[in-house]
Amino acid sequence: MPPNFVIVLDPGHDVRTAGKRSPDETLLEYRFNQEVVDRVLKLFKESRYKNITVLSTKSMTDQDVPLNQRCKFSNDSKADLFISVHANAFNPVVERTDPKTGTAYRLYSNEWNHACGFEVYYRSPAGLKVAQICHQAYKEEIFQKFKIPDRGIKKTSGFYILNRTAAPAILIEFAFYTNKRECDLMKTDEFKNACVKVLEKTIIGFCRTAHSAP
Repeated sequence: MPPNFVIVLDPGHDVRTAGKRSPDETLLEYRFNQEVVDRVLKLFKESRYKNITVLSTKSMTDQDVPLNQRCKFSNDSKADLFISVHANAFNPVVERTDPKTGTAYRLYSNEWNHACGFEVYYRSPAGLKVAQICHQAYKEEIFQKFKIPDRGIKKTSGFYILNRTAAPAILIEFAFYTNKRECDLMKTDEFKNACVKVLEKTIIGFCRTAHSAP
C-alpha cells in the first residue's frame, strides 16, 4: 500500500500586496494564483489518489496571511512537499521629473514590456529534484501548447517562504502579467488548466519518486 502524502500549496500574495497586478489592472496576481490552487484542490479531492491530501495556506479571501503563518501552517501540517504558486512581473525603474518643481525622481514603472517566461526556484537538494519534475511538466503542458519561454530552474536563498518550510519546497512563476500576450493567456481557462496539470504532474511525480526511494 502506498504511503500517505500531505502536499501544501501556497497561493502567493493577496489584494493588499502593492503592485501585483497587470498594467491595465485586469489581472490581479493573487486571484490568478488562488484560482489555480483552488482547481488543484478540487482535482485531488475528486481524484483516485486517495493517499494524497492537498492543502492550501489560504482561501479565496482578501484577508492577508503573513509569510510566517504560511510556513507555520505547512510545518504544523507535517507537509511532505510545499509549492508556492506565483505569476511574474518586470517593473523597470524609470526616471521622471516633477513638472512643478523640476525635481528628478525614480519609480517602478508598471507598463507592458517584453519580459516573459516560466521559471521555478528551489533552495535545497530535495527541492531541486522537485523543481526538475516541475520543469519537465512545464515543457509538456505549457511550452508545447503556449510557447511560454523557458527561464529555467534557479537556486535561491532569497525567498523567506523557501527558507522557513521544513518540507522540500519550490516556488513557481508561471508567466509574466506585465507581458501583454502572457497576461491575456493567464486570463483563459485553457492556460489555468495547463498550470493545474503542471502542479498535478509535479505532485504525482514527487510522490512516486518518494515512494520508490530506498
